[in-house]
Amino acid sequence: MIERYISFSADAGTFLVILDRVLEVRRLNEDGTEPALSAAAAAVAGISDAATNEGNVPIVAPFGPGREHLVVLEGSRRALGLAVIEVTGVVDIDSKAVHRPPDGQAHDLISGVVMVGRSPAYIVDVSRLERMASLS
Repeated sequence: MIERYISFSADAGTFLVILDRVLEVRRLNEDGTEPALSAAAAAVAGISDAATNEGNVPIVAPFGPGREHLVVLEGSRRALGLAVIEVTGVVDIDSKAVHRPPDGQAHDLISGVVMVGRSPAYIVDVSRLERMASLS
């Protein structure tokens, strides 16, 4: 089965997140704080009022220093944010090409690894990310 992902760069490499869960990509505020969820993204997520989302999109996974963009994901209870250096594109991935991360590269948030071009890309598991956010 082919699924569409957005790819983004971070200090540790290239990462992917399933496109169906992405609400929007925004620049972080100049002071590095989280921007408020836009009205359009709130509507798509079924959030009637951005205040329901406590005003801001929480950064639940900062992918290293120098991050400038926030990938806003649809969670089951609220929007979640991934702070990244930049979004680099949209890629189609065949599920047959996804493998378990090698020893030493496994992480709680990573559900698999796939080659994109000549480089590995790590798939971020949004459900795990959401569970991690609920623990904090």
